[in-house]
Order: sequence, then structure tokens, then C-alpha cells
Amino acid sequence: MSLTSKTKIVICGECGKEFFKTTNSKSCSKGCAAKARFISQKQLRSNKPKVILPSIFCKTCNIVFTPKSKTMVHCTRLCAIKYKQKLQKESSSKQKTNLKSNLSKYNLTIEQYDELVLKQHNRCAICNIHQVELIRRLSVDHDHTTGIIRGLLCHRCNLAIGLVDESVEILKAAINYLEYYKK
Repeated sequence: MSLTSKTKIVICGECGKEFFKTTNSKSCSKGCAAKARFISQKQLRSNKPKVILPSIFCKTCNIVFTPKSKTMVHCTRLCAIKYKQKLQKESSSKQKTNLKSNLSKYNLTIEQYDELVLKQHNRCAICNIHQVELIRRLSVDHDHTTGIIRGLLCHRCNLAIGLVDESVEILKAAINYLEYYKK
């Protein structure tokens, strides 16, 4: 290596060794240069301005806190769990209220509905599907002219009877049709 007027002895910024500077490099070797690049990239990442979110009230305990993310609405995990339990409790009470209002159309209490369910062994009176297999609870089936309750049906059977206007003739014709084409 020939020493020119541009060559000078400098100290490596990474390892502290003296070296002859021949280029624009501030490091003595490729290893030190790579280490310097890594450190400078890390500093760039850490120097990014952090978004400071405004303080908000916790949805559960109403304590003011600064969230760590935009989606955070509870001050602690415990508050989040309590809030979820509260929502589940409200949801089940709303379902009970809806059931009460639906049963009141037929002058039925929840206890009388439960008796009908037990009498039918938790099954639809037509297709015999069990309540556990259903998404909705069993529907109260009643005669639309007299209002007399006939039993409990799954949603599909109740809908089917309603679609044929409770007509025995149409249902018999449908059975004959299906039997004819089943052969």
C-alpha cells in the first residue's frame, strides 16, 4: 500500500484500533463497518417518533390511563375480563326478556314453556331433533285460528308449516309428490 497525501492515521470508531484511512470509511475492517451500520440502523429505528395516545377512561372502572395501542380500552387485563363478563350477563338477561315477551303472545310463562320442553324430551314434535343440535330454541307452535298451543317445533318445521298455511291437503300432496319421485 502506498501512502499518499490523502492517507492519514485514524482510530476506528468501533474497536478503537489505529488504521490508515484510505477511503471514506470510519472503520478499520469490513466487520467493524458492518457493526457500525447495524448500530446506526438500530438508532434510526429507536429515534422514530413514538405516537403518544391521549389519555382515556377505562370502560370498566373509569380510571384515566394512557393506552399502549389504539385498540386498548381497559386499563388492565382484569378490567377487560370484568367487562366481558358484564356483557355476557347482560346478553343472557336480554335473551330471557325476549323469551318472556315472545311467550306472553301465547299467555305462557317461562315455567310452562319449560314444562312443554320436558314433556317433549327437549325435541321438536315433528322431526325429533334435539334442542342441543339447534341454534335457536324450540318455537311455540299454535293454531292461528283458535290460538291453541299444539307443541314446540324447531325453526325449520315451524317455518315449513307456516309456508303451507297449515294446510293438511298441501302437506299430503307434498308427501305424495316426494313418494312418487322416490321410487
